[in-house]
Amino acid sequence: MTRYAVVTVPVADLRRRPVEAEPLNIHDDLEESQVLFHESLIVREETARWYRVEAPEQPRFAGPEGWQGYPGWVRKKDAAEMENPVPHDGVVKSAFALVRPKPVDAGPPLFPVSLGTRLSIKGEAKGFFEIGLEGEKTGWVAKKEIARKPEALPRAGLSGDLVRAARLFLGAAYLWGGRSMPLPWSRGPVMGVDCSGLTNLVFRACHMDIPRDAHDQWAKAAAIAPEELGPGDLIFLSREGQADAINHVMLSLGSDRFIEAQQTGDVVRIRSFRERFGLDLEGLGQAAFTVQKRKLCFGRITP
Repeated sequence: MTRYAVVTVPVADLRRRPVEAEPLNIHDDLEESQVLFHESLIVREETARWYRVEAPEQPRFAGPEGWQGYPGWVRKKDAAEMENPVPHDGVVKSAFALVRPKPVDAGPPLFPVSLGTRLSIKGEAKGFFEIGLEGEKTGWVAKKEIARKPEALPRAGLSGDLVRAARLFLGAAYLWGGRSMPLPWSRGPVMGVDCSGLTNLVFRACHMDIPRDAHDQWAKAAAIAPEELGPGDLIFLSREGQADAINHVMLSLGSDRFIEAQQTGDVVRIRSFRERFGLDLEGLGQAAFTVQKRKLCFGRITP
């Protein structure tokens, strides 16, 4: 029988091995990803202090086995076992939201949650949604911070929503394996985003699950011509000398600008093609979209 768990803290690290994460914002090769409050997990095995899990809301292509949830280890104190995956019908659309004990703005919050956090809405009152917490407990989040899940995702307007969500990350720290908005009043793990963690959360804030890694996002995207590139489309970059091995992704703002989380020590920022690659889009076309033996390509993911 399948065992499930749910994340009970604002952000938890998903580790390659069951060892604690580095305490500083550095490149930690054991950091696979991060999981957010209320995110469902499949439990595969356990030790005294850790669960080995898959995160099904972060798809990953596993070769002959097909698409699976992103694998890794989560501390037991950051999750609770459940009989079934937890339902959700809302998502945090602002940079962060505060979960409060009552539907009022006054007083200390229970905890903050990151953009992209999915929630179960139980009721509403006075400009707040009541949301489910661990066990039978509930909390309250301001309605203005939440987007309710629609019955069907509209294609029109999606690009604008993606860009708005992406802009909320401007200035956030790059973190290898990061998939969270830096949160105030949080004593949890180091927070931030890597390139594909950024795009994954941007789409998640618009009610869409896309793969966790850049190469898998490229595999899921429909290829588009450079002249079709528009707001919300994805720009992919390959490894040096390996045109079919994508290891970086950026989100287009339209024209010649995009948002990206580039590398450790940097922050999420807006760049132009000329600033980043030394050539504008037309010049890159003349160079067959190859820069320093790395290939650029373009894709679009729609509902």
